[in-house]
Amino acid sequence: MFDKKYFEDLKRFVGMDLNLSEEGDSICINTNWEMQHGIDFVDGKYKFFYCERGRRYDDGNPCSEKWARYNFATLLRSAFRNKVHYEYIQYFYDIESEEVFIDRMKKYCDAKFYSMYKPKRDAINLEKREDGSYRIYRIDENGKEVDYKIFDKNVKISEIYFKFYCDVTSYMHIRESQIDYEEYFGVRAPRIGEQ
Repeated sequence: MFDKKYFEDLKRFVGMDLNLSEEGDSICINTNWEMQHGIDFVDGKYKFFYCERGRRYDDGNPCSEKWARYNFATLLRSAFRNKVHYEYIQYFYDIESEEVFIDRMKKYCDAKFYSMYKPKRDAINLEKREDGSYRIYRIDENGKEVDYKIFDKNVKISEIYFKFYCDVTSYMHIRESQIDYEEYFGVRAPRIGEQ
């Protein structure tokens, strides 16, 4: 289904040997003693599945080979070692001061992945609107705004700051995985909206 080089790169990307079984148009990897993740190739598309304690579950919609390769690699990396860690989350509860919030964002998040009050590509953005509401949104690499949330002026500022921190942390994880994928596999990682 996938070539030998892909599996060699996958082992390096995940950081360990993988217990891989390939049967016909299916690949399966044991992620622990009771869980397996796999891909089937059916009707020209790839479909993910997982097995838990001997019971199989289909997981998601069919996708292209490009997305299958990327999703399988990042799924396994997350399963084995690289989950999103909100390790500084305790510093973002109940912040009421903008000054404190800005200082903590600078200290605990990579500034290349976020922007406050000034739109920035390839980043999570925070905007304060004229009506007193806030908007958290992402601008992709092409300048398109996606994935936005609006918080009306009655929402506590501490909740907005907390949500912004969580979105930035999650996005940092996604982008770092994409960057690593591109380095390990030598191909551009697919982006949301691409086939």
